[in-house]
Amino acid sequence: MGFIIPISYSSTPRMKKLRDKLLGIVEEQFILCYADRPDCLFDSVHQKLCILICRNTNKSQQVYTGNYQYWYQKERDRLFSNTQVVLNPFFERRLYSKAWYIFRLKYFPESYRPSKSYSL
Repeated sequence: MGFIIPISYSSTPRMKKLRDKLLGIVEEQFILCYADRPDCLFDSVHQKLCILICRNTNKSQQVYTGNYQYWYQKERDRLFSNTQVVLNPFFERRLYSKAWYIFRLKYFPESYRPSKSYSL
């Protein structure tokens, strides 16, 4: 199951009810967050968006997040082939951190090794 939703899904208290509802339905979520500038996901839609991909796995609840993506129009054809996500150990029902791991991997690579990562 997949949705294109406002970026506020991952990080605002007002979306908590929706996050809780979805966690009750699906065990695994992949959250991809995209900027609206300099280019946007859809022509003439200048809104920060998330692509939310959900699936049932018969496992415990898990949330995978990726970096907040900025791109230029000439990079559009590589936008999804370069997307990566990792299991987010800091996910809480209150909010889902978007890009915590990118900072840690860049500046403190020895402090975090993801147990599982995906290229989408």
